Order: sequence, then structure tokens, then C-alpha cells
Amino acid sequence: MTSTLLQWPRSLPCAMGIAFSLDAFVDHPGEFYANQYVYGRTSKNALREHRLPQCLNLGDGVITALLRRPDSRLDLWVQDGKVAIRRDGRELPLDVTLPAMPPYFGRQLSNGMRTDDFIAVAGEVTPGFFLYPDCFYFPDGVPCSFCSLRHTRKTSGKEMADSFDIQSVKEAAAMWMEASPPIISLTTGTFPNGDAGALYIARIVEGIRAGSGPDIPIEAYAKPQLFPARG
Repeated sequence: MTSTLLQWPRSLPCAMGIAFSLDAFVDHPGEFYANQYVYGRTSKNALREHRLPQCLNLGDGVITALLRRPDSRLDLWVQDGKVAIRRDGRELPLDVTLPAMPPYFGRQLSNGMRTDDFIAVAGEVTPGFFLYPDCFYFPDGVPCSFCSLRHTRKTSGKEMADSFDIQSVKEAAAMWMEASPPIISLTTGTFPNGDAGALYIARIVEGIRAGSGPDIPIEAYAKPQLFPARG
């Protein structure tokens, strides 16, 4: 099969989503990174105990988000540690593996919090923080259409930190540099006061720089306000 044809089945899981039971990974014998914090809304009703990976490795450096869609023609087959993706009952020619557990997880910060509950990882290798857990737009019922903050904070991400002291930020940043991440990602809601929110994010970035050095790229996702600031 040519390289071009091989790329086609790798595009299907992200384009179509995958049908699978919420408890498909509960008894998986291997250790892997189970996280639906960043894209928590993509798998409805997912809880932390379901151990759902946020992404799947499809081989040749291709990674796809794990999007649960019960009516998809694709389904996930998980048995005895093996994971496969099938279309209409036929297995696709993919070498499916689960994301590795970040090496900086399973530790404790000086504030007593587990790194697993303080650091949020997007995909497999992009650490960062799940910052301000609320949003200016929630009371009006008009969050971004892609928003997962509110849903995730009530389900799979309910144990995640909702406050970030600078000392812990520095400690976490020093730890994740052991894995040489390509970029750092910050996800936030929209703050009641835009100026105060910008200052808060800037302080977090300063803490990251203090722990990880000045050269690592940092991206931040925050929606600007369309209405006058509250407070």
C-alpha cells in the first residue's frame, strides 16, 4: 500500500470520531496517559475513572484526538492490551498505541498537590496549565462553541487545580523540562476583568520562565471580551 493510501485511514478517526464503550479502557493492563481534561467535551459523560486517553498514536508520528461518537462507522477494539480501529467491522491498517504517561507525573509539589492534578497535558507531549476555570460568558449561556471548560470542570477534570501559586508553577515547569517539550500551552476561560486577567496570565508566564528557562515557546488560549468588563 502506498504512503498516500496509508495516510487516508489515519485521517478517519479525527474526521469521523470513534464508537466505543465508556469502560473500554477501564481494565486495560498497561500504563498510559488517561486524560480528557483539555478536550473534555468531546467524549460526553466521560469521567476520570473511565481512563480514556486524550489521543491515540497511529504510527509514523501521527496523533489523533480520541473523539467518542456512538453513531460512527468506526469502532474501537480493545482486548488484552491491544487497541485497534475498525471500519464497518474490518480492522484498519494502523499501528495504534496509547500515549505514554508523562515522566513528570506521579510526583508531589511542595504545596502538597499531585503533579497529575496541577499540570494539564494537551495531546501527548505539550504540558501546561488549565488556568482560570470560569468564563465571563457562562452566566449568559454563550460560551465558545468549542468550550470544554465548564463540562470538564464538572466531570473528568474536577480534581484539577483551580488556583496557581507561583512557587508551584516554577516547580512544575522545572519538572516538565525533563521531557524536553516543544511548547507550553495555557488554557483559560475569559476573566471578568480583561486587564486583571492579562496580568494574571503574565505572572504565570513569568513563573514558567523561572522554572523552565527563557527559550521555551508558550501559547495561551483566552477569548477576549466583547462586552464591557464586569468588576
